Amino acid sequence: MGATWTPAAKDATSADRGTDKDRDLVQPAKLIAAIVIAMGPYVASAGPALSEPAAWMTSAMDQGAHPEGCGTSDFPFPRPSADLLKGMGTGRSLARIAGTVLQEPVFEAQSASDYALFRTLAPSIVMVVTDNALGSGSLISADGDVLTNWHVVRGQSDIGVVFQPTRPGSRLGPNEIMRGHVVKVDEVSDLALVRLAALPQGRIPLQLGDPRDIAVGASVHALGHRRSEAWTYAKGVIGRIRAGFTWSDGQGGIEHKAEVIQTEADIDTGDSGGPLVSDTGVLLGVSGLGRTSAAGMPFAISALEVQAFLARTGDRRSATLMASAAASASAAPSPPCEIRDVYQGRTADNTGLVAAFDARCTGRVDLEIIVPDDKSKPILLRADRNFDGKPDILLFDFSRQGHWDLSFWDNDFEGAWALVGHHPKGTIEPSSYESASAYRARLAPR
Repeated sequence: MGATWTPAAKDATSADRGTDKDRDLVQPAKLIAAIVIAMGPYVASAGPALSEPAAWMTSAMDQGAHPEGCGTSDFPFPRPSADLLKGMGTGRSLARIAGTVLQEPVFEAQSASDYALFRTLAPSIVMVVTDNALGSGSLISADGDVLTNWHVVRGQSDIGVVFQPTRPGSRLGPNEIMRGHVVKVDEVSDLALVRLAALPQGRIPLQLGDPRDIAVGASVHALGHRRSEAWTYAKGVIGRIRAGFTWSDGQGGIEHKAEVIQTEADIDTGDSGGPLVSDTGVLLGVSGLGRTSAAGMPFAISALEVQAFLARTGDRRSATLMASAAASASAAPSPPCEIRDVYQGRTADNTGLVAAFDARCTGRVDLEIIVPDDKSKPILLRADRNFDGKPDILLFDFSRQGHWDLSFWDNDFEGAWALVGHHPKGTIEPSSYESASAYRARLAPR
């Protein structure tokens, strides 16, 4: 058998599980235990190597079988979900933002009322983060629905959603970096709806405006993250309402079509997906492209299109993309991938059970679970997303009941934990994140 990796720490323990109210922030004793385990050096131990499965393992995977004595029925833990390894598409970008103190830019308001409007709405305006884009979005429901542009979340199923810090100039906290799932898109009008895994307390959804209130000459306000800055503001007037306006995003010749609001407000890169609001703070449109875009003018997709999008069941696809997808599917169909058991047995030091899986149908072990015999120690899940032989995700189940509590993430694959994930719902995917440095700082006084 090859070697696997276990932390050197031996004395990590866990306290009793807290109340449901405290589940989003694991109790201090558990947090300390997790840090001791997560930061310990990795040493050779028992079971198959994550990166180098032995020949008999590959054969077992190919045959859909298990080696003798390592069946699945004796392992006291459910098979994990492969969703963890699909990636959020946010890893490196989200880690960088999480570790940064987000300073608000100098606010150049024209009046005290403008500043008051900005301060009122900003807590409900989010930063939408993927590894391919950084855009803006608006919280529009108490269920945690966020409205943004399709081109901001294009190609992603799960994304990072960052709320304005409750204390400007401070590090982002564990309830300000959330995981969002893309639930509906409109590729034609360039709109997308994201559902948050959890909604931070005290965030008030924006009110959707009536399309009949959109009028040429009316003042409007654009909030977002212009040129990748944090929570920016611009003011202008509506210059024109263009029904059936068409534009291209410059990616693969995709043509969008929608009613848009042309405005003099300074909308630019990073504002995409953010709200265009009236003087009373209701959402009149969703910022689309800025002055520097191919369209050559700042505009927002109107509330009329937003209403239709939210009322529509299911996605609306671009004819161009549908044709491209159909051609790709017919040319190279691929069978669905299901997580496969590779090995189940005892650890080399005989202190627990270990199970290894091929979660992405690569023929290589990329995920394993260790269940220590010592019931005071948490169940540990380790994942190797880049096959370098080193875990880059650690998950902890302190209650040993199939409810994940805490996770550590190395999204740069550099051997350093960058993000800490919180799992108040017990799911394998975190509901929220914070930087590892902020997590350690928050724990230090304890």
